[in-house]
Amino acid sequence: MKIAIETVAFERPRTMGLRQEDPDGVFDVTYTLEPSAGGTSFAQASQIDWKLPRLLQLVGNRMVPRHLDEQMRALKELLER
Repeated sequence: MKIAIETVAFERPRTMGLRQEDPDGVFDVTYTLEPSAGGTSFAQASQIDWKLPRLLQLVGNRMVPRHLDEQMRALKELLER
């Protein structure tokens, strides 16, 4: 499967926006870093424009947050090493 990823925003050191397009949809993702009392707060916001039939969109909307949670846990582990 071919996936196109484009950086659409970059405001160092706080924000990066990516646009990913594949056969399933267009994913606009923004990552934000903010200072916090314990170090740095990391947030991800996503907007998905599905190219899938409605029923598969509902399945995708349930699966995406699970994958994001797994990715955030893996990133946290890596950064804490």
